[in-house]
Amino acid sequence: IENRVGGFDDPATRIAHGLRLYFHTARRYPLMAKFMSRPGFNVDSPGNRFYDYFPRHIEQGIQGGQFRPMHLQVALALLGGTGLMALLRMSGSAVEADFPEQIAAAILRGLGVKERKITALVGMKIDSLSIPGDSLLERSHARHLQR
Repeated sequence: IENRVGGFDDPATRIAHGLRLYFHTARRYPLMAKFMSRPGFNVDSPGNRFYDYFPRHIEQGIQGGQFRPMHLQVALALLGGTGLMALLRMSGSAVEADFPEQIAAAILRGLGVKERKITALVGMKIDSLSIPGDSLLERSHARHLQR
């Protein structure tokens, strides 16, 4: 995902696009959503990949005025907590097709992005992540569907 969003100059675009890619993939693969949400809030540790990517995007958004001023830890809690609850929802039940857009929009609102920009960001066309047919994700998904 980071490779796909890294070309965008705007941090709000990077976050919106990345969240939508991630959540659309989780919606498509509920077992992945279950796996990713299983650690729950225990996943909040400096070694988590979440901390490799989001802090710099958030800091750039705050410094550039796209996001409202807030402590980085508050922004990370907003993003991580909302994201975790979204994964839990997707792992346990079917959600609307636009659920990833709704979650991304809610997070962007919390960061202080203007509504007009949110509408544009969640309306941008995105291409699904390409998952090889022989990947563990695809194989486990196929097995899950056969049950």
